[in-house]
Amino acid sequence: LQARLVAAEEMLKAMAQGKKAAEEQQRQSAVKVEELESDLQSLSSQLTKLQHEWQNSRAKGEELKLALGTMQSEGALANERLQTTEKERETLRAERAELVARSQRQSEELLRLGSTAEA
Repeated sequence: LQARLVAAEEMLKAMAQGKKAAEEQQRQSAVKVEELESDLQSLSSQLTKLQHEWQNSRAKGEELKLALGTMQSEGALANERLQTTEKERETLRAERAELVARSQRQSEELLRLGSTAEA
């Protein structure tokens, strides 16, 4: 009977140790779950932040595309104005050359008339 009691006590001690080990393992598992949940929350926050940054970058890209389009349009208009100015300058040069030639002819005509009148 004594041997059975000792064996039962040893079995109870072993069971108590097993229970303590299981409780410790459960506690460690709970801590690990909390750490993993914290990591998951942190990663979720980072993902949200990156999504916002990506959306902002995309919006900025659209703004830049619009600005580039505006600048290209303005450049095209400036180019047209420059071409128009060049054409006007050429026209003015031609008119000036024509006026100089006409003035020269009139001067020659006046000189001819003057020398004819003297004779």
